Amino acid sequence: MPSVSPRPTRTIVLGLLGGLVAGLAFVFGADALDRSIKTVDQAESTVGLPVFAAVPETTDEGPVNRLKRRSKKAFGSSNYRVVVETPESPAAEAFRNLRAALALLGPEAERKVSLFTSAVPNEGKSFTSANYSLALAQQGYRVLLIDGDLRRPTMHKIFRFPSAKNNSDEDSEPGVIDCLLGETDVASAARQIPAGEIQIVDENIAVTGNILTATGGQLSVLAGGRRSPNPAEILAGPFFGRLIVEAATLYDRIVIDSAPILAVSDTLLMTPHVQTLCIVVRAAKTPRQAVRRAISLLAKSGIRPAGLVLNRLRRSGGVGYYYHYSSHGYGAEEGAYSRSYGRRSSSDHEGNGA
Repeated sequence: MPSVSPRPTRTIVLGLLGGLVAGLAFVFGADALDRSIKTVDQAESTVGLPVFAAVPETTDEGPVNRLKRRSKKAFGSSNYRVVVETPESPAAEAFRNLRAALALLGPEAERKVSLFTSAVPNEGKSFTSANYSLALAQQGYRVLLIDGDLRRPTMHKIFRFPSAKNNSDEDSEPGVIDCLLGETDVASAARQIPAGEIQIVDENIAVTGNILTATGGQLSVLAGGRRSPNPAEILAGPFFGRLIVEAATLYDRIVIDSAPILAVSDTLLMTPHVQTLCIVVRAAKTPRQAVRRAISLLAKSGIRPAGLVLNRLRRSGGVGYYYHYSSHGYGAEEGAYSRSYGRRSSSDHEGNGA
């Protein structure tokens, strides 16, 4: 009896179904193995802290990328002043949301000193500190931004101080270390940012009045200054507390950009002098356990973070992105977490990754 060959249509359908099932299994399996924080809802449920702001990823297209190209000469390879030069962008709006959220935490006298840190490097804490400081200055406050990441300072590069040595990690002018050693004071070492670099520069917005900038705002930056081989030993003494007390007499707001918690102990030594502490988390990159561990170390020092800033959320379309609700629109970020804290991928140099 002759054999009957299977029907081609049935074979094709079964093959397609098999491929679909295998693909779905791979996707859900990869998602289950991914232990990073990808959404606002996930961040809040994972660590039990509110997310004050969700800052979108800067993409290869749109006004932010064009701004990067325009700002390359003035600010190096990345743009950090989104609240100034792209004030109507979702990223700028996120920092105004952050400003408003922190303003509601309590009486003004109890939120004068804020610190931004992260669990691991390259989460965007310096980017967050710089733009939050600019947003405060735009609201009319006198702000001092302190570069407290003394092992890898960046503020002198972000603001392109002329004394920066070939874009290196060292600034030739006096800074935080010099103040801590008693060789200068805050009033002498802090460098005021010109008003033109604080105010919104988009003429169309200025004319239409869509976003108002208060007058009288001022931003000064206390850069890291010279490098120290033992910043933890210096911070362990009374000097940092004295620096904050001095700064509080000169400024309305003090913002500190500090070192990653799991990398070094410097941030834990600063926390007794801080009123509001926020952890910056990079979406789809920061391991959940790393954030939990950082919060645990802070708790042992008697500090509970006020909340989180979720940085570099990826956009795949839809208004849900703008309101940062949980959805699969927040795709996985390229690159993986490395236990080598000094390692940095090429994507970490772009946009809001510092």
